[in-house]
Amino acid sequence: MRIAVIARGIWPLVIGGAERVTREVVDGLSGHELKVITKYRKEERRPEIGVEIDEEWSKSAALQAVRFDPDVIYICRYWGESAALYIEDIPVVSMHHDIDLDLLPLPPDKYSRLEEITRLCLERDGRSVVASQLTRDYYVENFSAEKDKFSVIPLGLDEGEVWEGEISRGEEFRFLYLGRIAPNKGIHILLQALKELNKKLPVELTIYGGFTEDYATYYDYLLDLSRGLPVRFAGRAREEDKTRLYRSFDGVICPSVAHEGFGLVVLEALRYNGVVIASDIFVKTPCLRGGERGRWVRLSQR
Repeated sequence: MRIAVIARGIWPLVIGGAERVTREVVDGLSGHELKVITKYRKEERRPEIGVEIDEEWSKSAALQAVRFDPDVIYICRYWGESAALYIEDIPVVSMHHDIDLDLLPLPPDKYSRLEEITRLCLERDGRSVVASQLTRDYYVENFSAEKDKFSVIPLGLDEGEVWEGEISRGEEFRFLYLGRIAPNKGIHILLQALKELNKKLPVELTIYGGFTEDYATYYDYLLDLSRGLPVRFAGRAREEDKTRLYRSFDGVICPSVAHEGFGLVVLEALRYNGVVIASDIFVKTPCLRGGERGRWVRLSQR
């Protein structure tokens, strides 16, 4: 079978949940004739893919895919990805990763265009793949998408070593945040909570993660919030170091408040640490189910 894959970025050259899923798709299709069409090939200083509209690139990607004469075209659908609208007579399968379009900090004209592109692409899709029922229901309820078009395929981890040992604990509780630095990740809420918690318990927090240029102001805001707190910003974590990092802390905190279609970091933290403090958005996805694995605590925006 001939398959074209359209994705602005792919892991590990571009890092993110959607890019990791696309890497798994490409690797899983290695027995077929593939053409992979990408835009970003370098991780550093890339634009925030999720809120970018580049219809000229989408047209070009669609043209390249059609010229390949594929049996099917797979598209990693970010906000603003419109390649499907320029494809005719070829089946299209799209992976929809994000939710909560209305919470993005966008001017009205850009929001309206993103809304229109999303609705039209959902109509064009022959099949839509999502990681959770929450994501599927979001598109059905907000964009009148056809429910029967969706395939819910939860994300997971490859079989491998699961951490069964004990984590040594010192006098202070040492917690880890690992992920992108962006407002939807709820790091500001975590720092505000830490300020109150440190009045009663000795808690240290290490934050691993990178940020794109459009979130530089948010990063500066976090630096201000953290002044006087036992918080360390450690930069972006290397992929090969993540297992060790998970095992080096007393627990992992995932305080996201929006845009989470599933939550791979939560799964990794459960596997390699076992103690996860997470917002209840991950119960809704449902990446977490109470009491299923490890110990977890709900952390809501309230």
